[in-house]
Amino acid sequence: MTKPKQFILNSDYASLKNDNKGRITLVIPAGAVIPANGGSVTWSSEIDIGTRNATMRTQMESSLYPGQWTPGNMRVIDMNMNYSGTPSVESGLVSVIRVSPTRIRLYCTHFNFAPFNISVITGQTVTADVITFLSPFN
Repeated sequence: MTKPKQFILNSDYASLKNDNKGRITLVIPAGAVIPANGGSVTWSSEIDIGTRNATMRTQMESSLYPGQWTPGNMRVIDMNMNYSGTPSVESGLVSVIRVSPTRIRLYCTHFNFAPFNISVITGQTVTADVITFLSPFN
């Protein structure tokens, strides 16, 4: 086994090394229309960050609830919808995934299963802070 380059003080356990940090902003535009009967729309934003395949930690915030940061790479957000003139609030899922060794994508896909009504999104902005770490054995 290789010897780690850094140790936690007073311990034989190796520690993660900070690599990089960045912020991804995803704008879900107001007025986006989702067709009826199984239609879907996907919004995404990407950032290049960190060293190849570095471990990542994320936290997210929505403009509908400013200051409420949620840890993790998934967040359920409220999607303010308008079904043929009737306002409604539904849940949407926003996720952070790695799409290449150094590229990270923040995306949201929303479906409309209403059989006859289109849905119109009222819009919001989702922000994700991403921090990457390196193994102590590198």
